Amino acid sequence: ETVDYLMAQLHAFKSGEREHEMMTVVARGLSDDQIRDVATWFNHFDVVTTLPAGKTEDDAPELCVGCHGVNGISDLPDAPNLAGETNIYIETQIKAFRTGKRKHDVMTPIAKDLTDAEMQQASDWYSQIDIKISDPSEK
Repeated sequence: ETVDYLMAQLHAFKSGEREHEMMTVVARGLSDDQIRDVATWFNHFDVVTTLPAGKTEDDAPELCVGCHGVNGISDLPDAPNLAGETNIYIETQIKAFRTGKRKHDVMTPIAKDLTDAEMQQASDWYSQIDIKISDPSEK
């Protein structure tokens, strides 16, 4: 994710706009400078993904790839990477957009229109993508 995206999410946890038992507590203890430092650190890693065995780009969930990429790595500054996330995490976030617990100009209306099967397809697809993360400073 971009530094700006990561910072926005940490600020959302800090303000209570977004809730998570652990992240809310951690984010509330961070200053703005620390939030920038954390986001910058997470952003510096190199990421390589591999599609699930036997799958091609044509198998990717059509509604999702425009923002989250076929391989789960987003090219958009305000859309998160989904590669390697767990099914339950992705499904929980889609449901949060569907119910209004989370709000986003693009995701909220999409989530409201997704069938349970489409939600499961997206969750399954992105959770099955293999992700390798490396630190470029260690090369």
